Amino acid sequence: MRQNPVAPLLCCVLSLCFAPNGGRLFASPGKGLDVGGGALFSLTSLPQLETGLQPGWNANIGLGFTLLPWNKSKNDNEGGRTENSFSFIGRVQLDIFGLGASAPQSDGNLYRAWQGGGLGMLFGAASPGFRMPLLGLPARLGIEAGGGLRLTKYSGTGLVSAHPAVLGRMTLDMEIGDPLALELFLPFEWAWKSGGQAIIVGLGLSLRVL
Repeated sequence: MRQNPVAPLLCCVLSLCFAPNGGRLFASPGKGLDVGGGALFSLTSLPQLETGLQPGWNANIGLGFTLLPWNKSKNDNEGGRTENSFSFIGRVQLDIFGLGASAPQSDGNLYRAWQGGGLGMLFGAASPGFRMPLLGLPARLGIEAGGGLRLTKYSGTGLVSAHPAVLGRMTLDMEIGDPLALELFLPFEWAWKSGGQAIIVGLGLSLRVL
């Protein structure tokens, strides 16, 4: 009898996310300079046109900061580590991305590939620190939302447009060794462009200097 691998995998993910931190605290929630990249998928909604799903890539650099609690732990034994509590965080990011042409749709058309970049600012919250049971690494979950300005260009054309976008990120930070952290992130973007709307989601990995 063939076993379904989804259930064990889901149990593993849940155990990683909710295991308590039995050791030292995560160094600095939200803080640090990070560089990363990942895969993107975009779906553009235009009147009277089927655009299809477009795969692509993203590369970004960001600077994170902690808003609250700003104060350090008063316990001298903690060596000045931040308190293990919910934290309000912020992030300024600069990113570039490229999206390929869609597959031909039922009407025979395809949506042209496009590239772009932009600047954004996000604010959100980071969870209390916990320890990853399989890896033994201090970790935190985070969620952020904000806005940004995008400059985009269609392949094979000289047309460049600027448009606003709503940005979001879900993150899992794992401290791999002071002062470095590995971050798994799920980016989200909702942009207004070319008389329509584009929804972009993805999966990425970045390295952060705390």
